[in-house]
Amino acid sequence: MPSSSPSIRELLERRGIDLNAPVVEEPPFDPVAWRLEHYRRLLDADVPVEFAAAQPDHPQVRAWRERHARDPHAAPGLLLSGNTGTGKTHLAYGCLRWLAGHAARGNRNFQWKIVTHPDLNAAMRPKPDESHAWALEPYLETDLLILDDVGA
Repeated sequence: MPSSSPSIRELLERRGIDLNAPVVEEPPFDPVAWRLEHYRRLLDADVPVEFAAAQPDHPQVRAWRERHARDPHAAPGLLLSGNTGTGKTHLAYGCLRWLAGHAARGNRNFQWKIVTHPDLNAAMRPKPDESHAWALEPYLETDLLILDDVGA
């Protein structure tokens, strides 16, 4: 006597799959929302927690970031100088957060690098393996470079 094999319906029901359940439609892919989330995750990894809510609130810094957002070649560099504890790093991270968000909303790529001056100097110090010859390479093609602790 042949054994009766379970139907597909029975197999699915055993696994808790209800064939009569309503189909949930996925929302359409939103590239801007995806890029905003992508940059948020990258920023969370790169930005120290004390600067997570940094805002570029100085008027000249705000003007620079808006020029840079329109045309990076029109705002090639920004030098923030001052005594220790005056908010230079806060402003720099605020610019980074703002520019990354602006690029994401415009559905554009945006790359940044953050390095301290002492770390960059150490990377460029001559080494037996000649790796110092390429130390600047990662920083040459970035949209925003934050070189911090220049006076350290």
